[in-house]
Amino acid sequence: MKFLIVAFFAVSLAGAIRGQVNGNPQQNDKEVLRQIEHEWGDAFLRKNVAELDRILADDWRGQYPWGTRDKAQALATLSSGSDTINTMTYGEMKVLVVGSMAFVMGSDDETSTAAGKTTSGHYTWTDVFIKRRGRWQAVASQMTLASSGT
Repeated sequence: MKFLIVAFFAVSLAGAIRGQVNGNPQQNDKEVLRQIEHEWGDAFLRKNVAELDRILADDWRGQYPWGTRDKAQALATLSSGSDTINTMTYGEMKVLVVGSMAFVMGSDDETSTAAGKTTSGHYTWTDVFIKRRGRWQAVASQMTLASSGT
């Protein structure tokens, strides 16, 4: 009887420890996706084309107040300097993970330019990610100018 009680507690403890180490896989994905969003903004702040290339899937498309872009266009405009973000402050981000697909909805206040024109303001956006070969990549984005910047 003592053996069964000890075995029960050992199995329970192992499960609790595994849960603390591995956590909720969906919660871990949510944290990873929030981090990717910050890395995406940092890629623009630092004009890091390689970082943006890693984040965007080859079939990514973005819809912005100033037009639509595919991945090649996004990389070219960042590389040329026609799209810049000088400052960025994130608002709250909500992450929804559904299997190998995720939606990140958030906002930011930024000072920025696109195609050489000032685009500074308060934006709300939604990014869609797909987990391919164990790695999250953005496949679609939509951004809306919500109001004047702060």
